[in-house]
Amino acid sequence: MKKIILFPIALTLIFSGVYAQDLFYDSGFRFKDRTVELGLNAGFDFSNDFFSLGDFRQERMVLDLDNFTGGLNLNTGLDITPFYLGFNINNIWGFGISANINYYGHIGLSKNLISLDQAIDEKSDASFAVFADAALNFFFNVNHFKLKFRPSVYYSVLYSKPDIVYTFDTTDTPYLNLEYDMRIYTALQIDDIDNIKFDINAFSAAPGFDISFGFEYPLYRAAGLYKVFALFDFDIGMDFMHIPIHPAVLRHYTQLSGGFTVDVDTLENVFDFIDNDDFFDDNDLFNDPVYGEDKISVERPFRAKLWIAWRPMGSRLLTLTPQLGFSINPLYLEPFSMEYGVKAKFDLINLLTLTAGVNFEDRIWKNNLHVTFNLRILELDLGIEARSYEFFNFWNTGGLGVHVGLKFGL
Repeated sequence: MKKIILFPIALTLIFSGVYAQDLFYDSGFRFKDRTVELGLNAGFDFSNDFFSLGDFRQERMVLDLDNFTGGLNLNTGLDITPFYLGFNINNIWGFGISANINYYGHIGLSKNLISLDQAIDEKSDASFAVFADAALNFFFNVNHFKLKFRPSVYYSVLYSKPDIVYTFDTTDTPYLNLEYDMRIYTALQIDDIDNIKFDINAFSAAPGFDISFGFEYPLYRAAGLYKVFALFDFDIGMDFMHIPIHPAVLRHYTQLSGGFTVDVDTLENVFDFIDNDDFFDDNDLFNDPVYGEDKISVERPFRAKLWIAWRPMGSRLLTLTPQLGFSINPLYLEPFSMEYGVKAKFDLINLLTLTAGVNFEDRIWKNNLHVTFNLRILELDLGIEARSYEFFNFWNTGGLGVHVGLKFGL
């Protein structure tokens, strides 16, 4: 009987503590956001599905082709913001400027190519790109809505989307064929790939323009309902990144091509062609580079997402944020892909912030943990990420991402 009586009392104390915590957060005890801040950050990521970091501790690495049910994938990325300057006027409105450098790289060889199974004119993914941009950042509040705009002027510094075609036909005269054709577009003209010299006077790339947009709305608090039942205190928001307005343009390219064809009937084992003395004489594996000029338009990957920031007990101490969206990335053979996930944020009066998340983005599962130390005049952000192409394969550590950021201000 005593336990039954104590339960509602304890529940009342918990909710009272939550509201006290919320008042504490909204009072002067919370570290205020900086009015002026200067910052920089950098991040690098790598992921693959054919070896793990633990394999390097072994004396011998063994690759089982039967394990590559989805082909062979390799992704690399680099994001650098060497300069960021922002102004925040009491969280009512603000603006900033930043310079950014982004690198994307992806190789996705098909399962049939890896295992040398039958296929006709099957293509594989392979692409890479480098972008540099200057962006303005704006935000302001209107009737509880927080609106965010980020127009950007960007250059495509390097861009390539190679054409890789594989055929293994066993119908009439069995043969194996692999061909590749790669045009590497650059902002500066290259005359000799063996002795690269950039001619700054030959710079002919034209900039592109895109815009990012988002909004946030404290749905439950705007209606005053959080005071009635704090369990459902949440905000909603949407973000659209790199909405294309005008594409960047590249003209100079270096073309690399080659391939081989093998008569399978002459081989006891399909891998024997590598030891064939005539193999390299009969095939043009690497043709001479071709230099030329041809206009190409380049857009950056587009992404859209819908999210809900839920504070389970009405306090900013803990926020759970599920999200759902999609991306359109022209660097892939199939540009469209869905994205989803959830993250949990623990915020201690804006002094220490821990954020953990599980998200499927850029066609990869990402388990990440970010730690932020904020002394207002100085903020340090550190992040680490385990990446995998399969949800239940994180322990193999086939992918890793790291992030570091610094902010200064008052």
